[in-house]
Amino acid sequence: MLSTCGMLFDPLGMLSPFTVRLKLLLQNTWERDLKWDDPLPMDIQDTFQSWIDEVDTIPQISLPRTYFSNVETKMAEIHIFSDASQKAYGCVAYFRKGTNDDIFTSFIMAKCRLAPLKKLSLARLELMEPLFPELAEYLSNSFPWITSDNIFFWSDSQIILHWIQGDPLRWKEFVRNRVRNQEKSDPNHWNYCRGKTVLRTELTRGLSILCVSQRRSVVARTRLAV
Repeated sequence: MLSTCGMLFDPLGMLSPFTVRLKLLLQNTWERDLKWDDPLPMDIQDTFQSWIDEVDTIPQISLPRTYFSNVETKMAEIHIFSDASQKAYGCVAYFRKGTNDDIFTSFIMAKCRLAPLKKLSLARLELMEPLFPELAEYLSNSFPWITSDNIFFWSDSQIILHWIQGDPLRWKEFVRNRVRNQEKSDPNHWNYCRGKTVLRTELTRGLSILCVSQRRSVVARTRLAV
């Protein structure tokens, strides 16, 4: 199982909702304090085999990633959504393009990491590691014609928005250090979104390959009315 996890190659995080399931399963084995030569419990074996059976269906996934076309673009934005559960946390970026006739949304990339075994609040998990500034900086370099004024951040945590838009010196060390990681972004570009937004809740809960494909199709038709 560990070798299979090491073979995963998904640099853009297209399959993050699917691959995070295997990472969570591996973490579950560590929590059971199993030795390397111990046989896996049957429930873990069954879950692992079920995941493996879905791998063969990956080539069936089609992910629209059209950013530009011959049609004149009137508006181009990048929207980055954060998500956190007690199991994992991460963020996902989408490209939003407007023409004279319509608005289109395309997946760009996602980053996802497992939550530490030490329990933290969801708000603190969303501040864990500088995923937002890392991703925003990478996308700014990849899309140099999109200025920082057109990069927007979304969270379902009003606590996080309060932290980021406030003075870092007011917060305790854990929060203060992680809020400072966000200083490359404009606090005024941080926005609130509902907790069950289709664009983000898939990232840290884990999905089947079929559900990943269906969710991506929904996103392709989402206008991101902001």
